[in-house]
Amino acid sequence: MLIYKNYLGDVTKAENIKSFWETLDTQNFLTPEEVVEDLFNTWDDKSKKEFLAVGYENLIMLHHGFGTSIRNIYGLWHPKYPGSIPGDLGDGHPDGISMKIIEGLYKRIETQHSAFDDAMSIIQEK
Repeated sequence: MLIYKNYLGDVTKAENIKSFWETLDTQNFLTPEEVVEDLFNTWDDKSKKEFLAVGYENLIMLHHGFGTSIRNIYGLWHPKYPGSIPGDLGDGHPDGISMKIIEGLYKRIETQHSAFDDAMSIIQEK
């Protein structure tokens, strides 16, 4: 599965997005794992902590706001998107793919913070 990496900038109006999508080169699509890393490397620690505070079991609440941004910014709805499966309402649908990205990001941040907490415990014991 591949996702387009782009920070839309001025391409925010529907008519601009359509013409923008027509010019995309699908060689610039990212895998969901690469999107997770892109988001992880972009966010500051405060944003990561706020994201963790949502709780894994509540991530579905992010489907419309954050999930919509992922689907739009990374081009999951792009007609040439090679990872989507027409008619699929599961993992091959942009909704399912964006949810896997949100879950992957949560696990990535959780792993980082867990390792940091473990390191701090060791330092404080000494």
